[in-house]
Amino acid sequence: SAIPIPYPAIRLFASAPDGSTGLESYDDWLHMLIRHEYAHVLHLEMGRGMVSGSRMIFGRAFFNYPNLFTPSFLIEGLAVYLETNREQGYGRLQDSLYLMQMRAELMNGMPDSLGKIVLPMRDWPLGKQYLYGAWFIDYLVRSYGEERLRYFLRRYSGRILPWTFLNRDARAAFGLSFTTLWAGFLADLYKQQQQAVLALQKNAVDGQHLPTSVWFRPALASSQGVLYSIDNNGEDETAIRRHPDRRQETLLEPENVQLLVDLAHAV
Repeated sequence: SAIPIPYPAIRLFASAPDGSTGLESYDDWLHMLIRHEYAHVLHLEMGRGMVSGSRMIFGRAFFNYPNLFTPSFLIEGLAVYLETNREQGYGRLQDSLYLMQMRAELMNGMPDSLGKIVLPMRDWPLGKQYLYGAWFIDYLVRSYGEERLRYFLRRYSGRILPWTFLNRDARAAFGLSFTTLWAGFLADLYKQQQQAVLALQKNAVDGQHLPTSVWFRPALASSQGVLYSIDNNGEDETAIRRHPDRRQETLLEPENVQLLVDLAHAV
């Protein structure tokens, strides 16, 4: 995490990512982690004009940091964009998993509206503010250039009541409101991914849905006709579950996690 109050600080978990978490695409995982969180610090610290004057009077009060009031998809999308280096091949925005997830959103026929991303729902894939936000920032840069994005960030960083100026500053920087920009972003996605999505739909394989009692259930491994998965609803402790028959589903105790590790390595 990264916060600007009461002082700029970055807190890191010093353990390398493992499993299918979306963080696999890195050169040096610690470098990517620091780069992402440092981007947050630089972004959230921005302030000019009336904001700078207010900081001289009131100090590091939360209302003196306009970008704290930016929707999370813009905050996280900007950091994912800046963590990515396509030339050197690391960062989530150039990763095949992020591309797969966005194509899956298009295959469903109903990619999320701007309202759903501003207030992200607990549906698959988790962390949509990162996924959609990164692709949206990439679209803005490709369509309008990085200087226009910088202009928007600078302009917004001087707002005392920032949330009321989002669309006004978007029109000043890009000529369009965020609602219109979002429509253009989705249209551009369809254009870029149309052929790949059609090919995937043509070769889609029907399967049996697992029970939908949780929001996030990635399969880990299978053995002798039994599928093992992780249950995570975003609130309770993560649990390991056994399938296929719902009547035979069995929760495994934490000490049996090694069984799943062995199965994962076997697969």
